[in-house]
Amino acid sequence: MPGLEPGLAQRVSLVMNDRLGYWDAWVRLAVDRDSPCVFTRDLPPTIELPSRHGEGKLVFEQGPLRQVLEDRRLIPVRYADETGAATERWPDNPDGSPGGIAGLCDPSGRVFGLMPHPEAYLYPENHPRWIAQREAGTLPEHGLGLHLLAGGVRAIASR
Repeated sequence: MPGLEPGLAQRVSLVMNDRLGYWDAWVRLAVDRDSPCVFTRDLPPTIELPSRHGEGKLVFEQGPLRQVLEDRRLIPVRYADETGAATERWPDNPDGSPGGIAGLCDPSGRVFGLMPHPEAYLYPENHPRWIAQREAGTLPEHGLGLHLLAGGVRAIASR
């Protein structure tokens, strides 16, 4: 994990989902507002993004690495259930990652990897319930995926 220790030894990997096969669905993510991740800094507590993968389960080497990431708040997003709580339950967590982990960042907050696809939610009309959101007055001006990606741009522009 960049920034945690010198060297480039692989200590985390992505493997096949617990349920075999490709899964394409929208998922809910709980956002850790205290993470240093610049991409998620201004997001609401939960967001929805499309998830499209067959190999996205995060696995850790034996040892304390996962706890170190937890302690340093380097897990900015987790798959969440309908209450917004992190979950390992399918289909809310489509790959079975432990603790519902859907993304990791480095200590600077500028390196961010995640499994759901923010680039597929650039426009409000990309959301499967956009008409219902429009009728309820909750349709965002831009897709929340664009907002997430813009967080990185805002961080660069403010430097």
